[in-house]
Amino acid sequence: AVLAAREAMRQAGLSCDEGNAHRFGATVGVGGLGWDVMEETYRALLLDGARRVGILAVPKTMPSAAAGQVSLRLGLRGPVFGVTSACASANHAIASAV
Repeated sequence: AVLAAREAMRQAGLSCDEGNAHRFGATVGVGGLGWDVMEETYRALLLDGARRVGILAVPKTMPSAAAGQVSLRLGLRGPVFGVTSACASANHAIASAV
């Protein structure tokens, strides 16, 4: 998502800096949650006997995680959220961002 956002900004001729960062946000469509992280956490707790999970286990499974990473890496200060509507997520993200 971060690479795609960088490329989109480059192709659009946009640049984000301290003076205009509040004008840029991120809306990213995802088809589902971080199931790989959920499975890894489940295995660690219930099968391997771990007493706790990694500090990023919950944030990695949130639908807004990809949009959050785009915002952090590109220095965006506008609205940031994830759209989860299965196969239509990308279309909904574009419509929401416009």
